[in-house]
Amino acid sequence: MTSRTYSGRCLALLGALASAGCYKATFVEDPSALDREPTHAEWNDHFLLGLTGEHAHDGAKLCPHGVGVVRTRGDTLTGLVTIGTLGIYAPRRVELTCREVETARNDEVKP
Repeated sequence: MTSRTYSGRCLALLGALASAGCYKATFVEDPSALDREPTHAEWNDHFLLGLTGEHAHDGAKLCPHGVGVVRTRGDTLTGLVTIGTLGIYAPRRVELTCREVETARNDEVKP
């Protein structure tokens, strides 16, 4: 097998593995916010295939009535960036959806 054929197969395998790794995690505080588009979206910087790096978002500053939904995910674009940098830089997308009006949370309701 030539080195060119071997390199092509390795690249195809790496692409297949990276495209299978898309994910999404959703944290819901206000179920009515699930039907709305995200209010804020940005990339979080992670490195070494996502093993290092973290970022805190100040929901109180971004959403005056509180955060309704937080989604974090990897998608095609972040996957391509991760592949293009050979896993050194592995961004993740974070989306915040604000509450429309301030509502009482379960832990704030008093009998």
